[in-house]
Amino acid sequence: MRLRGWRPLAVAGAVGVLLAGCGGGGGSDDAGAPPPAVIAETAKDYWNAETDARWAFVQTDSRPGHASGRINLVTIGEPGTAGGTTAVRFVHSSSLVDGQPTEELRWFDGSAVRVGGEIDAGLGGAVAGDYAELPAPMVDGASTTVLDRSGSIGDLDLDGIADTVKLTVVTTLATEASRTVPAGTFSNVVRARSEITVSVTLSGLKRTESATGIATTWYAPQVGPIRREYVDPEFGAPNNVAYEELSGVSVAAVKAGTVPGYVLLDDLGAGTSSNEAGRPAMAASADRLVVVSRALDDIGQASLAAAIVSADGTPVARRTLVAASSGAFEQSLSAAAWDGQSFHAFWVRPDGVLVGQRLAPDGTVLGATTGEPVGGVDVGSIQALAAASDGNRVLLVWQRLSGGGAKLEGTLVERSGLAGPVIDLGVGMGGAVALDAAWSSGHYFVTRIETGLGSDLLKFARLDADGTVQVADLLVGPWTTLPTEGSHRTDPRVVAHPDGFLVGYTAWNAPPASWEPSRLMGKRVDAAGVVLDAEGVLIDGLLTGRGSGVALASGASGLFAGWLTAERIHDPLATADLVRAVRAPAVAGAPVFGAATSLWYTGADASSAAAVWPVATAVANRSVIGWLEDRENAATPSDRVRGTFVFPPAAR
Repeated sequence: MRLRGWRPLAVAGAVGVLLAGCGGGGGSDDAGAPPPAVIAETAKDYWNAETDARWAFVQTDSRPGHASGRINLVTIGEPGTAGGTTAVRFVHSSSLVDGQPTEELRWFDGSAVRVGGEIDAGLGGAVAGDYAELPAPMVDGASTTVLDRSGSIGDLDLDGIADTVKLTVVTTLATEASRTVPAGTFSNVVRARSEITVSVTLSGLKRTESATGIATTWYAPQVGPIRREYVDPEFGAPNNVAYEELSGVSVAAVKAGTVPGYVLLDDLGAGTSSNEAGRPAMAASADRLVVVSRALDDIGQASLAAAIVSADGTPVARRTLVAASSGAFEQSLSAAAWDGQSFHAFWVRPDGVLVGQRLAPDGTVLGATTGEPVGGVDVGSIQALAAASDGNRVLLVWQRLSGGGAKLEGTLVERSGLAGPVIDLGVGMGGAVALDAAWSSGHYFVTRIETGLGSDLLKFARLDADGTVQVADLLVGPWTTLPTEGSHRTDPRVVAHPDGFLVGYTAWNAPPASWEPSRLMGKRVDAAGVVLDAEGVLIDGLLTGRGSGVALASGASGLFAGWLTAERIHDPLATADLVRAVRAPAVAGAPVFGAATSLWYTGADASSAAAVWPVATAVANRSVIGWLEDRENAATPSDRVRGTFVFPPAAR
């Protein structure tokens, strides 16, 4: 451990080093008082060092010159050693003391949680060793001197005699029945308060100067630290306090809040080819999530891959759904749906044939690895693809080029994988146009963007459960124009809503107004096709990265909207705006979305990458967002599909 920026009469660096969770403050029991209660014989229940564990803290800082709102992402790094002991390396993206990345070496010795290393005073000397961050036995109200050590720090007063520094830490433990932080409410919390005193003795002057800071950490069982507070002696009250609170956690026993860095898939669709990998699709059952994507091998051959993940984030299976083959079509689109028994995935093979595949929740591939042809015609020219299910059959819709124009079609696919006759959905204008589909209130709802002269139209069509197309106007066919804001619209999305459907889209204007922020908007449409909102529902008014896409989901956790910025990633620890998200309750009436929040994640390396083509779904009481990480001309693998859970707050 390293003491950063040490100077006499200031202990900021020392506290920053010790802030892993030491506690303290003196005191003793009154004579004749009953003996203090034993919290636990060991600190085992308050220690967590799972390899894949991630903790996120939001930092609030009242000190002048220090910014609030920083995110501290804590992950587990490669093991280290401290005093000959193998220790767990906890990597912090933002130190509470100075906002800089830092690391700490900690371990559980069978009784106490210890922290160790070397406190470098930065003046030619150091204090080395380790101490009990969380001493044991853990006694309520008891104070323990966990560190009392001196070391040489060089000649500060330039008298030719080495000066010394003494570091003392006194820890006092207490219990709290519960503590609420942004990630939720946690029970049986232990509070550890530390008084940290740094004393410098100038040998020539025979004078000692001291300063004391206070660091307090709250621990929850099976999680570890959930709150840290630092009282900085450099500043006067009340502008001398910095604290961080748990805003997300992903450990085996507890998953809650927003969990930065909790990536579901780190190589789906990966390959060494420079071509774009697959645009992902998602579907969910009650307790399982499937993500499908085109994957490219080292020589550029394409296959369709899938990953199944449980609702708590546990990987279940990784499968090849459609084997690699050769052909002239490089179709990156895919679609997925859940029929109540198995997952369905759809893709255009390299030979131009649209195929489907079924996947059991346990990962068993239910069809031939060539896939089952769907659609009855050569549809290698597909420009858009979407799927939705009524819990029994799956509606697959697509747009393809036909005779110089665009043809819109669909089919119903049975649980057996057998596809019905092609459903004629008319013709459309424009080039590659996105589609989306959803099921609600006894109807399928399909939405798309149709490009026109100087404008883009958002249109929708409705189908009954048996595939019958509802024709609103005999002159224009099944497609109804949805009145929308802006001169241009992109990213059509639709999800189920208690009032029928919620249609989402990005609205923006042509130059010169194009420099204005694009807006993420929504409108409700009922099962009969009646538009319920005269004005668009604002989902987010400062959407960044227009063109990178948005995603919608609805489920037990409410309505979810997520989108990606168009910025490329240069620093994996500086991606606060890579993924943005908002929520609204799934209740009747126009939805009211909350403030947008940032979701962080760390990549496998720091290479430049574009995040595009987001998709989202809901599984159990959680929302999930996935996207393609397009790393053009990057190291192997060139592309990958990423995804992260977005947890709602939970009581623990």
